[in-house]
Amino acid sequence: MEDEVKRIAEERTRTEERLRRLGRAYVDNLYSDNDYRRQKRDLEDRLAGLVAPEADAARAAGEMLQSRTPPQTRACGWRREHMRRCWEPEGLTRGH
Repeated sequence: MEDEVKRIAEERTRTEERLRRLGRAYVDNLYSDNDYRRQKRDLEDRLAGLVAPEADAARAAGEMLQSRTPPQTRACGWRREHMRRCWEPEGLTRGH
């Protein structure tokens, strides 16, 4: 797994360098607008695909956690009030 992560990091570095060189060449008028946009999009797509498996799994887990409904909104009646107080900075110590 470490070899794969290292390979991906090296490929990302090479692709980022190609993207920088492409930008410099475009500024020097070595590429037309259309060619530059196409090649830039290709390189950016390649970068987006170069993700270490652990990082991809961690990102997916984070997105899943962020999309979950907070427990206090799922609770009903007195439980909702109890959960609301638990999530407040003061906790349950306030007024009870």
